[in-house]
Amino acid sequence: MSALKDALDTIGVPAEDLPGGLVKLPGFQVHLGRHKGETVDLAVVGSDFPMTPPAGLHIHADWGSDRPNVSVSPLGQDWRYFSRKHSDWKGRNPVHLLIAYLNRVLGDA
Repeated sequence: MSALKDALDTIGVPAEDLPGGLVKLPGFQVHLGRHKGETVDLAVVGSDFPMTPPAGLHIHADWGSDRPNVSVSPLGQDWRYFSRKHSDWKGRNPVHLLIAYLNRVLGDA
């Protein structure tokens, strides 16, 4: 089990390890933006959590291609990769920083 999956499990967020150091968050609820209320599967690189912030977010959804820095994800044609840098990876609880980052990216999607 990866450190990121363990941290997400601790706060009650379902997660599963994927090959290549990715962690999938199935059924993640979108809380902000034009997709508020939708549920999507997400994946982030978790192999070096909590040392390094994610460089982007893989979203299993058919939306987002009209946004800057969005491409087809290596996870497949049904996935989009949102290249978004986390600007401030400081704090006492990295898993809460990650959830805030996910919500921010999804709110802008």
